[in-house]
Amino acid sequence: MSGINIRNGWLWTAVVLTALKLWLTGGQTIFAIGQAIHDDRLFAVLAQHIVEGNWLGAYNQYTLAKGPLFPVFIAANFWVGLPLILSQQLLYAAACVTLTFALSPWLRHAWLKCGFYLVLLWNPISFDAGNLSRLMRQNIYTPLALFTLAGLILLYTRRRDGVRRQIAPAILAGLSLGLFWITREESVWLLPAIGLLGVGLIISLRGEIRQRGRVLIITGCIAATTALLPTLVVSTLNWQHYGWFGTVESKAAEFKAAYGALSRPLVGPALPQVPVTREMREATYQVSPTFAELRPFLEGPVGDHWSDKIRFPAADRQIRGGWFMWALRDAAAEAGHAVDAQSAMQFYQQIADEVNAACDSGQLPARGPRNGFFPVLTPSVIDPLIETTVEFTRYFITFSGFTAHTPDSLGDYADLKPFRDLVGTRLSPSARSPVPATAQQDKLRTWKVHQLETIGLLGGRVLSWLGPLILLIGTVRALESFADRRLSYPLGLAGALLASCAAYLSINILIQVTSFFNQSPAAMATAYPLYLTALAAIAIDAYQAWRSPACAKVLPQKEKLHSTILSKLIVGAIAVVILAARLGEIHVFASEVPRYNQWLIEGQQVVQPWLNGSLSLGNFFIPH
Repeated sequence: MSGINIRNGWLWTAVVLTALKLWLTGGQTIFAIGQAIHDDRLFAVLAQHIVEGNWLGAYNQYTLAKGPLFPVFIAANFWVGLPLILSQQLLYAAACVTLTFALSPWLRHAWLKCGFYLVLLWNPISFDAGNLSRLMRQNIYTPLALFTLAGLILLYTRRRDGVRRQIAPAILAGLSLGLFWITREESVWLLPAIGLLGVGLIISLRGEIRQRGRVLIITGCIAATTALLPTLVVSTLNWQHYGWFGTVESKAAEFKAAYGALSRPLVGPALPQVPVTREMREATYQVSPTFAELRPFLEGPVGDHWSDKIRFPAADRQIRGGWFMWALRDAAAEAGHAVDAQSAMQFYQQIADEVNAACDSGQLPARGPRNGFFPVLTPSVIDPLIETTVEFTRYFITFSGFTAHTPDSLGDYADLKPFRDLVGTRLSPSARSPVPATAQQDKLRTWKVHQLETIGLLGGRVLSWLGPLILLIGTVRALESFADRRLSYPLGLAGALLASCAAYLSINILIQVTSFFNQSPAAMATAYPLYLTALAAIAIDAYQAWRSPACAKVLPQKEKLHSTILSKLIVGAIAVVILAARLGEIHVFASEVPRYNQWLIEGQQVVQPWLNGSLSLGNFFIPH
């Protein structure tokens, strides 16, 4: 962290607290789910194939279902020989250092750099064990997002430098984005921040575009090339091994076309969170011979496995949105259409062509053409969307759901063997596969986790009140900037980051309303560092705007008026926060059971004083 002087102790503070976090998180264990063949176990199995030199192994419906970078990371970590939890925490710490370095022009004092770094590093969700102790892609997805943003910020700070000074941040931003893109499938949510930061960079050079054009073009080409490189490498490997040039089959045009086509028919009643109902499937079998090949499986064992038997009768085999993609792939594999990736894609395209033709010709009543997984939205989802948005926002800003305690692993010895072989970290206890530890080991591990729990809960509680207050300050600063027609880079950065946070939460809200329950720290993990960075950027902007030396000078009459209005807005914002805190206290701790007897209050404290002429306004507040 450039600018921190060793003599003043801030660098050592950062180093010691980083080491402390690494040591404490070393007490956490891996939450292994041996039967999670579509998630945790899948990543372990794919990593095992990579370690053995077989890329992702023999092809089946799972091989190319998810981004391959996390299995690559697990395999690389196995070769290095570090515990997986330690490697993940080191990667996150490196991302925090890089982002702090990128923001150093605005963090002008050593203690500000150190403070920002430590807030980001000790973000409670970064060591949440209730979810993120699993083999989850968020553990590398979050650092990659921070590296991407750091690269873009560095490009802004070096925008007037030569090409040589811009090569490193261009490669950092581009390569990180490319790796980010092949880690998870919903990475589009980061584009608002990337786009807004890019626009901000260009606007800042609006008077110099011609003279800076050559450098911008070269830098842009470097960033674009490095961003495409991971996709090209993975696609080439998939072509060599499976005969298909692509990264993830769920992003393939053929598969998205099939999924979209199957959600077009308007047959039978619409069911909540069910994109392709049993009635829709039965009607589609009649018009698509290719899709009809899947009938014995979707209306048989595959459908039985994936159907929701709690909300709907078991015999109906209604499959919710979160699972239909997997049911379709499993059925295609059972029908013999997953011999290789190319054959599978041809099969899905044939389904899409037949179903779309039947819908377009009127043979099957249907809605308009559809492609991909975006759910059908009807007026019936408006209220659930609003309610879920409110709940998700509250859950997010209060850092709810955090725990440092790892749940017990699930599975027997064979189920958990791939985890034990690869992660280099102790698994949490499993009733079916116990691995005893010494009393001293358990005592130390328990103590470490207890300290993490205390730190995380305290940090979340502080941030849950500080965050909304800073957002209110940001709103005031945004209004002031709009009035002055002048936007500082920190405030613009905050807006860009919050836009991507909103996009990320919107995706998860939509998933919860239309597909499955999705409210957890893991679902929102990657947005938290962006949120904290946005809060820091707002604080920096407000400090620079309201505490600069220019504020001490005599202001013109118009600026004095602005200052007076601004003071009133700040006072009003503080009053709103205090009121919200009081209402929150009432919401959490109040009871519907009255504390006092109604007749005692009305008779003795109101009616009797009224009769003897001593009733005052205070009598009405005594019970409260």
